[in-house]
Amino acid sequence: MIGILCIFVFRINGKLHLLVATTDGFVYIYPVEAEGGELTLLRQHKIGIKYAPVVHAHNPPDNQNNEDNDGMESEERQALDRHLIDNFPPLNHSTA
Repeated sequence: MIGILCIFVFRINGKLHLLVATTDGFVYIYPVEAEGGELTLLRQHKIGIKYAPVVHAHNPPDNQNNEDNDGMESEERQALDRHLIDNFPPLNHSTA
C-alpha cells in the first residue's frame, strides 16, 4: 500500500507548487494554478535508495587489516555518493 509521507507547498519563480513524497520512494511535483482546478503532474522523481544492510563487527577477523576495510568502505561510499548525485531531484533555491 502506498502512503503519503510528506506534503509541501512552495514557490518556484513566484508560482505555487505542491510536492508530495510517498512511502514507496517517489516525489511528485504539481503546479498549483491560482484559478484552481485539477492538478497536472509536472515532475516525478525516484528518491529511494536500495542498499544491503551492513553488519559491523567490534573486532575484525585476523586475516583482514584496517587498511583493507577502509579502502572497501571508501569505494562503497564513493559509489553511494555517485548514486545520490545522479538520482537526487534537482533543487532550485532563491534568496529573494
